[in-house]
Amino acid sequence: MNVKYQIRHLPYRPEDFVQLHTGKPFLINPRASLIHRVRSVVRFFYHGKFSHESAQYWCGNIGRGELVDIPPDGRLLCERCEKLAIKFGEKSASEIAGHHIHVGIMKPIRVCCKDAKN
Repeated sequence: MNVKYQIRHLPYRPEDFVQLHTGKPFLINPRASLIHRVRSVVRFFYHGKFSHESAQYWCGNIGRGELVDIPPDGRLLCERCEKLAIKFGEKSASEIAGHHIHVGIMKPIRVCCKDAKN
């Protein structure tokens, strides 16, 4: 299922990029733990040849990876992405996928200096 992406102002020359208007709603970054909701996607070109594709997520982060229709089972969707997408009128991830999508967060935990206050 394709969703409508937002178009954003970018500080690049027009011949160096193309913004996609629609596409897949989720992105799997192989180096990340959470799946993200895609807000916009830009394809970059270097000397007229495709270089790479970058996605901006609803949570504000950016990244690269595989755009997918449905998040894989057992993976968590970024809670901030989900909340902001719904707040701005997008369908919930569960509505898009047709079944429940688990939502979660990443919380850093210090494992050294356990007696220190900071």
